[in-house]
Amino acid sequence: MKNICLNFRVHCPVQLVHYPFSNIGENHYYFDDERNANHLLVLAKESFLPANYAMNKLINKYGDKFNFSFSISGTTLDLMEVYHPKLLKSFQQLSGSGNVEFTSEPYFHSFSSIKSKHEFSRQLRQYEQRLLELFGQKPNTFRNTALTYTNYIDDVLLEHGYKNSLITENQNLDNGQSPNYLFHAPSDKSLHFLMKNEQLSSGITGHFSGKHPSNTPHSVEEYIHLLNNLPEEEQLVNIWIDYAELGQKSAGPSKVLDFMVNFVDQVIYQGKIFFTPSQTQNIISGKSISVPCPSTNHGERLSSWLSNEMQQEAFDTLYEIEPQVMKSGKTKIKKFWSYLQSIDHLYYMNMSNLDKPEQIPYNTPFEAFINYMNILSDLKYNLKNTAEQSLVLGLEDLHRQKMA
Repeated sequence: MKNICLNFRVHCPVQLVHYPFSNIGENHYYFDDERNANHLLVLAKESFLPANYAMNKLINKYGDKFNFSFSISGTTLDLMEVYHPKLLKSFQQLSGSGNVEFTSEPYFHSFSSIKSKHEFSRQLRQYEQRLLELFGQKPNTFRNTALTYTNYIDDVLLEHGYKNSLITENQNLDNGQSPNYLFHAPSDKSLHFLMKNEQLSSGITGHFSGKHPSNTPHSVEEYIHLLNNLPEEEQLVNIWIDYAELGQKSAGPSKVLDFMVNFVDQVIYQGKIFFTPSQTQNIISGKSISVPCPSTNHGERLSSWLSNEMQQEAFDTLYEIEPQVMKSGKTKIKKFWSYLQSIDHLYYMNMSNLDKPEQIPYNTPFEAFINYMNILSDLKYNLKNTAEQSLVLGLEDLHRQKMA
């Protein structure tokens, strides 16, 4: 019997204000609150709220046969709490069903795992605390930003008590090797890996978006036929979807969400069960994987965010100031620097966006780069002033001690 692990990715980018060079040293707030609120409201209306309602109905209908997981970025949790408490409450209601697992991740939708183990661990702690506060769950499954994996972070995951990590299919799979197994870390078999089935995951939304190959299934029946034709020994199928895509429409009135609900109905009718990542550990496999560290070999895996000199310069400059940010002791500076780590800002600098300007909030990738670097320049200006102020205060304290 096939075991299906369904994971939904929930993310709403935090947008930056237009920040010209003349603002440096004058305006120290970087985020477009109005646009962030409006974007979340649109996603909630078109995708998140209808999808949550549908998932709740499926849970009530099928009980323990229908389980799944959410991967919600920490920045999205922040936006929901400020701009849409009703949406946050709907996720909390799903958590209360007992059928939903919430995975952990770097809080600020960052590539901190590539640049700084210290910052990576800090964001994990912050996310773990947030999940406990909002959903009453202590996560034991980790999903890295953009499903990036490197065995460089295995020790951090084990220190935090994680048992599972979600990753994508990668070039280290031998030709023809299937992702439909439970893998484990070469260094420690207690750390399991669930690998996304790219074909079946894109198959849910493929025929709606028109972005996928012609072999993408065009009906639930075709999709289930693909699922049933997998080899008998491949018992774990990981289907992971962007939750916002459930609001996509086809040429007619139907949506991806309708396809998803129909798919769940038919799969359970055939006797299959949906599991959360934590429920898959009873599936035993002797397979293991080892992935090169992306900090030295980005390759195609991270090409959307780190493929050109602008992206690399912005990424490097951001983390170069980490020591000063942490040393500053300023909560506001640390918070702003943290939000600037979101990889969305790097994505907008990708040159491929020249052919699809409607997908980014800038006229060109170069404009996105200049805007971001101006903001970093102002942040560094604030750090310098903070350091100078601390030095003055320190000298004043020393003078008072001598006079006493």
